[in-house]
Amino acid sequence: MRDAGRGGAGGAGGGRGGNANPTLGPGGARRRGNRQPESVNNDPLKQPDLKLRELAASPIDANTLALGDPNSVRSVIDASAGRKRNNDDLIALATRNPGAIIGFGGNISPQVLKNLDVGNASFAGDLSGVRQAYGSVDTNEKDVAIFIGAKTVDADSAKNLGDTIEGLKQFGALFMGRLTGAKGVLAKSALTNLKITTQANELQITTAVAQADIGPLMGN
Repeated sequence: MRDAGRGGAGGAGGGRGGNANPTLGPGGARRRGNRQPESVNNDPLKQPDLKLRELAASPIDANTLALGDPNSVRSVIDASAGRKRNNDDLIALATRNPGAIIGFGGNISPQVLKNLDVGNASFAGDLSGVRQAYGSVDTNEKDVAIFIGAKTVDADSAKNLGDTIEGLKQFGALFMGRLTGAKGVLAKSALTNLKITTQANELQITTAVAQADIGPLMGN
């Protein structure tokens, strides 16, 4: 009996030291029913919750931390890099004339153009190829110069849009006589100085009006 007791004690001791017998639990008791882990699970690859096991984190900028599953975090990183490239492109477009008093640049989505009602199906079709618009307003001692540019999906789209605007320019000249006063003077000046050119997939429109012609419309 004493030997059996010592054996039981030895079994209990073996349980405390890391029992090698999977049928015995802590204290040497025989396991029954479902077996549950009896130690802390520190292995990140063996966590019961997939969300914990697949958690990823990455800094996006000084104020933003992306947290989630690896695929989502990777998508956020890629999108952030894409936005930075897009922002750099738009800044470059808006500052083509660094001395201008106003400069702008922006992306134009196909959906926006699709929903834009210009009253002419042919003109709307030509506009559908535009993907970016930019421009500037500059002044000198006498004139106010206006520049508007557009980047299209290809060179043919730029040429077609340029031809359409050239046709509208000629058509508009027929109605200039109906405008009178300061507005008529300004419109005629802008139309006379209007120039339309294309370079590869870019359409460029420039015009200029005398500051003296703008003054009356501004109350000066």
